[in-house]
Amino acid sequence: MEKPRSGGRLSKAVVVLSVVLVAVVIVLGFYPKLFRSLFVGVPEEIVGSFLSGVSSGSRSAGSLWSGYLDLVGVKRENRNLKKELLLLSRQLSRSRDLFWENAQLKSLIGLKGRVTNPGKPCRVMAINPTTGHRTFLLNCGSVDGIEDKSGVVGSRGVLGYVIRVFPNFCQVLWVEDTYFALEGHIPGIPDMGVIHGQGVASPLRLKYLPILVSVKKGDLVRTTGEDGIFPPDVPIGTVLSVGEREKMLFRRIDVAPSEQLETISFAYVFAPMHHWVSSPIVGGEPTK
Repeated sequence: MEKPRSGGRLSKAVVVLSVVLVAVVIVLGFYPKLFRSLFVGVPEEIVGSFLSGVSSGSRSAGSLWSGYLDLVGVKRENRNLKKELLLLSRQLSRSRDLFWENAQLKSLIGLKGRVTNPGKPCRVMAINPTTGHRTFLLNCGSVDGIEDKSGVVGSRGVLGYVIRVFPNFCQVLWVEDTYFALEGHIPGIPDMGVIHGQGVASPLRLKYLPILVSVKKGDLVRTTGEDGIFPPDVPIGTVLSVGEREKMLFRRIDVAPSEQLETISFAYVFAPMHHWVSSPIVGGEPTK
C-alpha cells in the first residue's frame, strides 16, 4: 500500500492559507477602518505603551536621583549652618563676657582717688567648687601689698575679705559663707547689727537690730567703716524679708547680697586700716 505524500498536504495547506489571506485582504480593502484598527492601531498602542512606560520610569529615576542630590545638599548646608551658629553663639557669649568685664573694670577704676591709700585691682582666678566653705582666689598676693583681713569689693558692693595670703595670690572668704561676719547698718537707723552668712544660695542674716526699729523690705544694708576692713557705706545687700522677732529682743532680717560671685571677673582689694573718705566708695550698676 502506497503512503500519501507529505508534499501534497503541504501544498493544500499553502493554497488554503493563500485563499484565506486573499479573502482577508479583499474584506479589509472594503473595510479600511477595520484594517487600520487591527494592523496599525494595535501595534501602535502596544509600542506606545512600552515607550511610555520606559519614559515614565526614566523620569521617575531621574526625579528620585535629583531628590537624593537635593537632600544631600540640604544636609550639607544644614551642617554648615549649625557650625556657623555655634561659632556665632560662642562669639556672642565671649562679647558679653568682655562687655561685663569692661564694665566692672570701669567701675573699679572709679575707686581710684576716692581713698587716701588705694588698694589693688585683681582678677578672679578660681572659685572653690566644693560644698565646703565658699571661697575664691585672686591673682594678687603679698608681693602686691595684700594682707590678711583686707576687704574685697566688686562694682556693686562687698564680696568678702582675705583669709589667706600667698606671694602671688590670695584666698577670699565669700560673703555667703557661714564663717563670714561683718558689722553693718541700715541708713537712717542709729542701731548697728552684724551680717552673717547662712550658706551658699541662702540669704544673709542681719542680726541684733532691736525689735522696735523700723525696717522694711528693700532697705539697703551698708558697711559702718568702723571695723578697719571696709570704708563706710559700701553696699552689703538689700533687705529681703523682715520677721517678727528673733530671740525675743531682735528682729529676724534676711538680706540679699549685692554681688553674685558667679558674675565676678575682677575685684578691688583694700589695704587694711584706711582713713576712709566720707563719700560712698562703690555701689550701683556697672557703667555701660
